[in-house]
Amino acid sequence: MSYSANTNAPPAEARPQEERPVDRGRGGRPASRGRGFKNPHAATQTDRVVPGNATPNADGGRAEGKQPRPTHFLSLPLGHHPELRARVAAFTEALLNHSPKISGLDHKIVVSPRRMHITLGVMHLTESDDIVVTAPPVAARARGGSRGQTNNVLPQPRVKSVRSAIELLNALRPSIMDMLAGEDLRVGLNLMDIMKPDRGDLSKAHIMWAGPSYEDEQAKRLKRVCEFVHQEFKNAGFVIDERRPLKLHCTVINTSHRRGPRQPFSYADIITSNAFRSIETRQAVTRTNDTISPPQPLRGENPIAVDLGECAVDELQICKMGSWGPEGEYVAVGKISLR
Repeated sequence: MSYSANTNAPPAEARPQEERPVDRGRGGRPASRGRGFKNPHAATQTDRVVPGNATPNADGGRAEGKQPRPTHFLSLPLGHHPELRARVAAFTEALLNHSPKISGLDHKIVVSPRRMHITLGVMHLTESDDIVVTAPPVAARARGGSRGQTNNVLPQPRVKSVRSAIELLNALRPSIMDMLAGEDLRVGLNLMDIMKPDRGDLSKAHIMWAGPSYEDEQAKRLKRVCEFVHQEFKNAGFVIDERRPLKLHCTVINTSHRRGPRQPFSYADIITSNAFRSIETRQAVTRTNDTISPPQPLRGENPIAVDLGECAVDELQICKMGSWGPEGEYVAVGKISLR
């Protein structure tokens, strides 16, 4: 089976300021929204930093009881579209130059528009073909091993390879094209929100994202295709199970990129700024004299409708974590065309 690969992907260490992801909610807590309701867009691992002790063993296996460190992710790339990139850059530049200054915001935590993407799942992949890792039986491990049991080992789950992930991606393309039925796959950045902030305080946010609203058929088609790909990779044992439904979002600001203590920024300052008002879209609300409106949530408690543009998704990629291409983009080690 044919596949597309790029073996020249630069190592993550080439750009040390790009930190690796971990599964964290707003402010480093479990990803439930809090403040009386659940977050409709929980963060994925490409938004986070993985603890240093959550690393695979030297033989490619995983340390017992610990998640393997993600090495690659399924990506819908967005940052190669010049118009979308320019629109997002203008918005973030206006935030950075806002007066008075937005508390906690600086250029180090603003994601480069060229790296914009939507993550469909994170994976731990090896460069070699799939291998089976073996380990001593549980009882022997509990005793620290015993004599006469050197041949009594238990097979562990396979460690998947980049090659096999690319082969699966290629195998899914006919089904994806059938789902599209000749239509483009398009992404609209119509909503903006944050992951759970420290102590539920909007002035102590760590991740701000933009994403689709799912209100029209175009957005529903996007959701169906993304969930299909995610589930197929999960069923095949590639995607690390985050134990939550797939939620589509594109990270705009992330404090994990800041060196040193993870200082939050003020989302409250952002949503009251002129820069934010320039992209916000207001929906008309109709009220009649005999209708009593329910209490409205505080501004910023729910995703806010915005217009950061939309674009067609022309590729589905497997990208290497922490990689940097010639334009600052994530490096794809494999991809399929959606045209």
